[in-house]
Amino acid sequence: CEAAAKEKADAAAKKAEEMRAHVQGLATMVNETAAATSVHLNAEQEAARAAAAHKKAEEAENKAKEIKEHAQALASLVNESEAVTDMALSQEVEEARAALRD
Repeated sequence: CEAAAKEKADAAAKKAEEMRAHVQGLATMVNETAAATSVHLNAEQEAARAAAAHKKAEEAENKAKEIKEHAQALASLVNESEAVTDMALSQEVEEARAALRD
């Protein structure tokens, strides 16, 4: 019984580490996408200004704001997902430890 409980605890800890790595990968992708989008939109804004297209610059700024808000929302979801995953896996580890004690 102890061996099975230890195995379950080890599996839960491994799963937690895999989930953390996955969530960190998602966060990195969100940050890279936001940075690339920012660079692209900055270039688009400069081209619009150079062409004296004031309206296009305003649209690009609005688009940049929307994308930034979307990226922030995605980052928030990733953080929430990581927190929920950590809580669930911590509970599994605690249950496995409790089973070891019994």
